[in-house]
Amino acid sequence: MTTTPKRRWLRFSLRTLFVVVTVAALCLGASFYRSRPYTDAEIEAAIANHAIETPDGFDSQGSVFLVVPIGTSMPRGKVFDALGIKDSRIGNFYYYEAGHDVTMRWRVSPSYEIQCISATNDQENDGFDYVDSRRKVYGVQFRRAQAFFNPTK
Repeated sequence: MTTTPKRRWLRFSLRTLFVVVTVAALCLGASFYRSRPYTDAEIEAAIANHAIETPDGFDSQGSVFLVVPIGTSMPRGKVFDALGIKDSRIGNFYYYEAGHDVTMRWRVSPSYEIQCISATNDQENDGFDYVDSRRKVYGVQFRRAQAFFNPTK
């Protein structure tokens, strides 16, 4: 009486295991690399390419106005696209409301934040959360990060 050995379905070689682990590690590493924060040099290049309003770019409070001309508003997603800012590379979102305005800030690099101001009484913003890329913003600025607020520490 001969018995047929059972077939092992999950049989693979050590070489296959190494290949699978290497490919998985490369994919995971690439996703972490893409989501890293911007460097100060990258933000300073964006400032140099998009600054408006003041001759030297910065006002007395360390702010620079960008992209959206005075008296107009644009969807935040379009503003960030124009600046080359990706949502996946920014963090530490916070906001505060004052009257009919909401000021929204994100940390974009070790030394800079981007600040967008939006109207809370604008009907075009109805139904959009503060972080929604379709929300209309004006008064877009890069600001030097404030020393008293450093959520990364």
